[in-house]
Amino acid sequence: MTIHDDSESELQQATALLAVVCAVPVGTLDDDRLLARLDTAEQLGRYADALRVVAAAEVAERSRHELGTAGLSYRMGHRFPGHLIEQITRVAPAEAGRRMRLGAMVREPTTLDGTPLPPLYSHVAAALACGQLGADAAAMITQNLQQAAGRSAPDDLFEAERCLVDRAREDSADLIGILARLWRDTLDADGAEPRDEDLRMRREVRLGRERGGMTPLHGQLDPVGAARFKAVLDSYSAPGCSPRFREESADDAVDDDAVDGDAQGDDSLPETRTPGQRNCDIMLGVITAGMAADDTTPKSKTTIVLTLRADDYSSGTGVAWLSGVQEPISTQHAQELSCDAEIRLMRLGQHGDILSLGLSRRLFTPTQRLALTVRDGGCVWPNCGAPPAWCDAHHAIPWSRGGPTDVNNGVLLCPAHHHLLHHSDFTLVMRHGIPHLTPPKHLNPTGREWRVGRSRITTVLKR
Repeated sequence: MTIHDDSESELQQATALLAVVCAVPVGTLDDDRLLARLDTAEQLGRYADALRVVAAAEVAERSRHELGTAGLSYRMGHRFPGHLIEQITRVAPAEAGRRMRLGAMVREPTTLDGTPLPPLYSHVAAALACGQLGADAAAMITQNLQQAAGRSAPDDLFEAERCLVDRAREDSADLIGILARLWRDTLDADGAEPRDEDLRMRREVRLGRERGGMTPLHGQLDPVGAARFKAVLDSYSAPGCSPRFREESADDAVDDDAVDGDAQGDDSLPETRTPGQRNCDIMLGVITAGMAADDTTPKSKTTIVLTLRADDYSSGTGVAWLSGVQEPISTQHAQELSCDAEIRLMRLGQHGDILSLGLSRRLFTPTQRLALTVRDGGCVWPNCGAPPAWCDAHHAIPWSRGGPTDVNNGVLLCPAHHHLLHHSDFTLVMRHGIPHLTPPKHLNPTGREWRVGRSRITTVLKR
C-alpha cells in the first residue's frame, strides 16, 4: 500500500469518527465538557483549514493559465480553478479565492525536475500544518508581509514572520492582523503612502438592482472615509445622545437640568431599531442635511415626485410610486411623506390625468423651520438625538384634515420616528404651542401626556 493510499484511508476513518461525535448533542454535556468540546472542535478546524488551503493551491497550480487545455480546471469543464473548487466544495467564490491565495503562500513548490522547495512563508506553513494556526490568522500574516516583501530584507521578513506566528499561538486573529500591519509598515515605511493612495482609489459606493422592493447598497471606504463615517455613527448613536444648541456666549447657556424632561430623559420608551437600522437612518440623515444645505444644485434636480390617484389619497387606500423606484408604497406611507422634505405629491385622476403637483402652502417655510429648530432642538421623540437638519416638519393636525401650516401646528420628527408616529398608537398634540406625546397604554398605564422637545423659551420663563 502506498503512502497516498494510507493517507486517504486515514482521512476516511477520521471522517467516520467525526460523524459519530457530531451525532452527540452538545446539550447533554456539562460546562467543563462543553468548553473542552469547543476547544477540540477548533483544533480540528485548524487541521481542516490546512488541508483545504493546500489542496486549493494545488488545484490552482495544476490549472495555471500556461497549461491551456491540459490544465485541471479546463479538463473538468471550468475556465478558472476557483470555479472548480466552488463546484467540489460548495463554498462561496470569495472563500475559494481566499484559500487559493493563502495556499500559494504556504504550499511547497517544486522545480522542473520535481525537487521540492521551501514555501514562501515556512513558519506559517509549519504552524498551519500542525494545527497551531488558523487560516484567518495565517492569511493576515501572509497578506501583510507580502505587501512589504519586495522592499524588505529577507532576514527581516523572516524574523517578522516568526514573531507573528509565535504571537498567533496565543492571541486572537484580530490582534494578529493589527500586529501584522505594524510589522508591514515598519519593514516598508516608504510603502505606506502608495498603499494609502491605492486604498483611496478603491473607495466606492454602488446601488444594486432593486429586488423584492429593496435596493441593495454596496461599497467600501478607505481608512479616512471609514473613520469619518464611523465618527458620525458613533456621535449620533451613542447612549444619551441629544441635540445641542450652538450658544453665542456662555451667558446664554441653558442648564439642561432645568428643562422639563418628563419624556426627554425617560427610559421607558426603548429603542426599537436595530444597530443596522439606526446606522441607515444616520447615513440618510447626513445625506438629507447635505442636500438641504447645497445651494449649487437646483432643487428641481433633487426633488422626488410621489405619484398616486387622488381618490386613493383621500381614502387612504391603494398605493403610490416614488420617482426612480419600482416598488410601490402604501398610500398611508405617502401621506406621511407628504408632510415635509423634498417630496412633491402628484395626484392623478381616473384616466391618469394630472390633477395637481404639490402645493407650496402645504410645506413649512425656511423661517418656520428655523422657529421649529429653536423650539424643538431636533427630533422631539424621547431619547432621540437626530439634529434639526435631519428632521421632517410634521403637522400635528394633518394638513389634509384642515391643519394649518404654522409653527403652533408643526413639530420636528426624524424620519424613523415620523414613520413610527403615523403607524403606531402614539398620539401627538400641541398644548399652547408645545408638543405633547402620549404613548400607548402598555408603555404608559397612567395615560399622562409627556411634554417633549427642548424649548428654550419655556425654560427661561420657568426661571
